[in-house]
Amino acid sequence: MKVVRLLFFIALLIPVFPCWGAFRNVTHYTISDGLSNNAVYSIVQDTKGRMWFGTIDGLHSFDGNHIRVWRDNRVESLGACIYTILEDSMRLYVGSERGLSVFDLLTESFSDFQVRSEFGEGIHSSVSHVMRDHHHNIWISTAGQGVFRYDLLHKTLHQYMAIGKVNCDFVYYIMEDSFGTVWLATREGGISRYMPSQDMFQPVASGDVKDARVLFEDSAHRLWVGSGSDGLYLLDREQGRLIQKIPPLSFNHPFQVRRIVEWQRNHLLLASDEGLTIYNILTGEVNVVRADNKHPEGLNDNYLHELFIDRENALWIGTYFGGVNYVSSLQDNFLHYYKDNSQLDASIISVFAHADKDNLWIGTDDAGFFYWDRHKQIFRAYQPLKGKSGPTYHNIHALLQDGDKLFVGMYMGGLDILDLRTGVFKNYKSDTSPHSLYSSEIYALYKDSRQKIWVGTTSGLNVYKPQSDDFERIYELHGASISYIFEDSQQNLWVCSLNRGVYCLNHRTGKWIHYFHQVKDERGTLPTNQIITGCLDMQGELWLGTDGDGLLRYDRKKDLFVRENLPAHIRVVYKILPDKDKLWFTTNNGMFCYQSQTSSLKFYNKKDGLQENLFLPNSGIQLSDGTIMVGGVNGFNEFHPDKIQTDLQVPTVILTDFQMFNKPVIVGSKDSPLKVSITYADRLILDHSHSMFSFSVATLSYINTSKNRYRYRLKGFEKDWTETSNAPHVTYTDLPAGSYVFQVSASNSDGVWNENAISFPIKVLPPWWASSYMIAGYVLLGLACLVYSYYRINRIHRRRMTLLTIKKDREIYQSKIEFFTNVMHEIRTPLTLILAPLEHVMKSSGTVKDVLPQLQVIERNAERLLTLVNQLMDFRKVESGGMNVILAETNVKTLLMNVYQRFQLSADMKHIKISLTMPEEPCYARIDQEAFTKVISNLLSNALKFTDTYIGVDLLIVSDRKLEVRVRDNGRGIDVKEQGKIFSPFYQVPDKTSSERVGTGVGLSLVKKLVDLMHGSLTLESELGAGSTFIVCFDRLVHKGEEDLEKIPSQEVRGEDNADMPEGQYRILIVDDNQDLREYLLQLLSVHYQVFYAVNGKDAWEQISQNMPDLIISDVMMPVMDGIQLCHHVKSNLSTSHIPVVMLTAKASSEDYVEGLENGADVYLEKPFSGDVINAQIASIFRNRERLKKEFKTKPMVASVSISKLDTLLIDKISKIVEKRMTDSDFTVDVLAQEVGISRSGLFTKIKAISGMTPNDYIRLIRLKKAAYLLAEEGVSSSEACFRVGFSSPSYFAKCFQAQFGIAPAEFRKKGCRD
Repeated sequence: MKVVRLLFFIALLIPVFPCWGAFRNVTHYTISDGLSNNAVYSIVQDTKGRMWFGTIDGLHSFDGNHIRVWRDNRVESLGACIYTILEDSMRLYVGSERGLSVFDLLTESFSDFQVRSEFGEGIHSSVSHVMRDHHHNIWISTAGQGVFRYDLLHKTLHQYMAIGKVNCDFVYYIMEDSFGTVWLATREGGISRYMPSQDMFQPVASGDVKDARVLFEDSAHRLWVGSGSDGLYLLDREQGRLIQKIPPLSFNHPFQVRRIVEWQRNHLLLASDEGLTIYNILTGEVNVVRADNKHPEGLNDNYLHELFIDRENALWIGTYFGGVNYVSSLQDNFLHYYKDNSQLDASIISVFAHADKDNLWIGTDDAGFFYWDRHKQIFRAYQPLKGKSGPTYHNIHALLQDGDKLFVGMYMGGLDILDLRTGVFKNYKSDTSPHSLYSSEIYALYKDSRQKIWVGTTSGLNVYKPQSDDFERIYELHGASISYIFEDSQQNLWVCSLNRGVYCLNHRTGKWIHYFHQVKDERGTLPTNQIITGCLDMQGELWLGTDGDGLLRYDRKKDLFVRENLPAHIRVVYKILPDKDKLWFTTNNGMFCYQSQTSSLKFYNKKDGLQENLFLPNSGIQLSDGTIMVGGVNGFNEFHPDKIQTDLQVPTVILTDFQMFNKPVIVGSKDSPLKVSITYADRLILDHSHSMFSFSVATLSYINTSKNRYRYRLKGFEKDWTETSNAPHVTYTDLPAGSYVFQVSASNSDGVWNENAISFPIKVLPPWWASSYMIAGYVLLGLACLVYSYYRINRIHRRRMTLLTIKKDREIYQSKIEFFTNVMHEIRTPLTLILAPLEHVMKSSGTVKDVLPQLQVIERNAERLLTLVNQLMDFRKVESGGMNVILAETNVKTLLMNVYQRFQLSADMKHIKISLTMPEEPCYARIDQEAFTKVISNLLSNALKFTDTYIGVDLLIVSDRKLEVRVRDNGRGIDVKEQGKIFSPFYQVPDKTSSERVGTGVGLSLVKKLVDLMHGSLTLESELGAGSTFIVCFDRLVHKGEEDLEKIPSQEVRGEDNADMPEGQYRILIVDDNQDLREYLLQLLSVHYQVFYAVNGKDAWEQISQNMPDLIISDVMMPVMDGIQLCHHVKSNLSTSHIPVVMLTAKASSEDYVEGLENGADVYLEKPFSGDVINAQIASIFRNRERLKKEFKTKPMVASVSISKLDTLLIDKISKIVEKRMTDSDFTVDVLAQEVGISRSGLFTKIKAISGMTPNDYIRLIRLKKAAYLLAEEGVSSSEACFRVGFSSPSYFAKCFQAQFGIAPAEFRKKGCRD
């Protein structure tokens, strides 16, 4: 035991090992910061992240910015001395010398804990500790009443007292271990554990320790006991005894352990009157951190009561005289060497230089220079001493070791060269000799890649000449105050000066280049001439540090230095040290880490562990392993960039205070808008009278609160964000009524942002006279006035409006009557001219030639009647919105010529001259061809009615961007009064001169609608007696290659080859329920084809199975089964899918067309139709089918002959089967039919119908086509192709190939033919 105590006593005298050396960076929160008393007994952190302190004078909260005291003298159980605090369910259970009270976090109010035990016992003794277990029980230890257990679920209180339940009524501490066992530490009964089965506490190792003050379970589940006087014990769970680990120093020097925590794994921290004791569980080593008046930045008190580790892993220490001491979790980032913790007997570190074996030379401003043996941690001093060899002067600013010599540059002392073998110093100063130094003030020393040693003075640059032991003066730099020298990657030497910018010596040319700042308007290569330092980073970029202009980057393209975009307060850069893609640089206010590629900038200051915020020029160095040293006015720091710890936790941000008119608002008080604490409120509704209110914001990150940053704005009132480094206290005044959102983003000290930290809705109510109810009243009153005024005015004008309405209705009615009369006239006239000649023809017994004039009259009037019906249908579509146009790039000249030719004959018959003029240039526009044709046709029809002798059609190009079509006549013209009405439906210009000029009144209205649909314009120019001109205008398109197209001579358009069709061999099935139409089609088609008919779809389908037709002509609308259903049956059945189907219908909408074509119809003809047209369509279908068959047979590379999808699938399947079994000698048509899945006869019929060949011929053709592919694509020989497609004889193969395709295989392969 004596040996252990001696070792402990020695350990107290040893400085704390480096892991804990940063305890000098302790932040103190005392009375001066807001505490009501410096004696702090308890510390906790709530779920939000706020810290709570219990002192001997009340409860305090801390948000990183402000400490607030919470008291309520009306609550009897709330004493002044707060021993313990527990948060649970938005409540704080506060234990004091008066008992237990409850603080509601939502309402910010105290109340007594009034629950009593089953025996009516309440808590009135001093409460020492409160703990919540995982069974939803709150355990309360007291000094005199034993232990209480409060069941949160059942709201019941149970008491455990001495003799029966616990072995002592004075309980200091209670805890639950990781196994769920509850333990007690008592004053006289040692420790006990709770036995749930017996509902009592059982003593454990009661003979070892009587006075147990605190319990703690470490990360390895070891249970530690802090005693009242005998130090620290460990519980041996197996043997049930306590083992003493740290004893007291002596018999009359007790060691009372008040609190235990494990800050780092296997390292316990103990709070006692001896300071902070650190115990290494693995080695048993004990260290003590004590308060020291010489080091005010360390612990400020040795009497410690509380230890707490927050969620940022920082340590909070409650002391008796020093308030709260805070130690950051990032304390080990920067090691600090200074007078009081090392052998470095100096304060101001001015320069570093490399020594042997990764050791360093350190120059100071106040104590000469030192040799630092980093492995032994020994500092050897070299100081000017009388009678002894040493440096000439104590103020050192430059050091350089060159072999066995150390160059020492001093302020006022010139240059010393120390012979490291003999320890002899030799001094050099400036004199009148041209081979001496420019000045005795040396601030820079550098040895370049060519082994030259450069000496920078305050008056110029020298080169040391070892042969002659003197100096060469560099006259180009005479007068420059040299501050730093370095080389770039191309071995160019850069020399920085404090008065003349930067000089660069090009090692190839040997010439100096001067970069300097020009005054006023002259362009310079530097923003300033005051250059302190320079650096070449890992990417080869050059950087300069200045005195007043921050950090500069070298722009190689422009050959000048530009200011880096850094915050304006970074003006002085003392030293730049590169690290991978980052730069570390010191300043006159802290140190920064800068990543130029991402513009990321991190700031470090004294609170992060730096020696001070002020550093010295060029006081810094980087070792080969990446370790960096930086010096300043209070020693120097050592750190490794890769080992810098950062706080990556996203910070919690809260609203901490709400004020109105600069006074705090009490929750729930009269006229208070707060129903709950502003910290927990989710919205805020303010009355109009609350015209001035304020918020306080806090970031609950305590590591370095001075580096926390904030952005805030009131959305709906402010557009821009306000950014600040101070915790905002924001005030708003006289906000207009409305809804707002107070938004806050914040970062911790390492720049980790919580972008949407707070989004707090605020609603400002309007004054009573501007409330929604009053506004509704105002609106209703206004509406009443408006209604009354409207009623008065309406009463005056009602009669006039009634008369106008009656007049308008009469006009509309009259227009409709005239329209229907004219329509009837338009219909009756052609009907008369059809029926009368037809009657004459039917009575005639002559030939067709004899009645030809009457038949021509019938034809013209039938066409006239059809045109009228189509016009009325188009008008209906346009009016109902059913007319769709398809705009496409179209040659307007071609369409215009076609319409002109159609009307030329009609004009000649009426003895009216019609002319067409068009420009030579191409005329293209985005129009619908059918709609455009209808527009021009209607305009020409209208002109034919109303002109006298002449109609002119002109196509004009206007301004190269517009096309105009003008239709002119020389009729009587249109009155100006009527011109605004002529495009209205049913309107007709009155014309009493001729009844033949009467129309329907829909033509021009239809024209106007169609032009609008095509995004064009329609205008009228007309005067009475001078005729009329209708102008249609569209945007002109510049057609690509239009000039070349126009130069190509026009060619005659020929129809398809009208070779003699094999008439009579094709069978056509006519399906129609109208007998007259069936008989007409029979008579029309029987001349060339075999024709039979059916009366509906069902009848047709039954006939098809017995007599397979080559083509079907079917009406759409029929009973039983309509044409669409029939077409679907035909096209979906494999045996009939090849039969083409022609649909006849009076349903002419686009939807009807789409439905027919989707069901497989090949042609869709609209009734009425021309006999010539249907004959031409049928002939075209048969001709195309024969052409496809011929091409498939004779062209090697044509892959398919099928038209329908079903036929294509069948042909593809047959081709794959044949190709798969080309070389199979057993492959026959029967095998093919079996694999395809249809009968042999069905296969014969189907292949014959599709290709015009027998199955055997078709199989051979597939083989020959495969051979053609092999010859053309793969370049195989004729013989190889022969055998690969199943032919056994090359000569026979060549003969078949020649006969089928008209070319020999070898010649085909040579030409590489492709169809």
